[in-house]
Amino acid sequence: MTTYDVTVTREDDLWVADITGEGLGPAATDVERFADLDTEVRDLIAGLTDADPGSLGLAWRYEIGGEDVTELIASLAVREDRLREATSSRAARPDSAAEGADRP
Repeated sequence: MTTYDVTVTREDDLWVADITGEGLGPAATDVERFADLDTEVRDLIAGLTDADPGSLGLAWRYEIGGEDVTELIASLAVREDRLREATSSRAARPDSAAEGADRP
């Protein structure tokens, strides 16, 4: 599996991803929503290399205002996953609807 380096920065109202890697010239894409980065980056690389988007390895780096915030973004992603899991497991419990009935 080929791994591509992706450096994400914030420019104006866009998330900009600069991508480098074997067999890939300079490449970049931008999105309005952070959540769209992974899909857009994979689609761009796949289109340029004829690779399957799901088979690509991506090494992400995030910079905001010149500061490396990669660890902070990774930490937030872990917390978001935990929140999603807790919310879905709570919603799956049969008694969850009755517990929230008193709340505004």
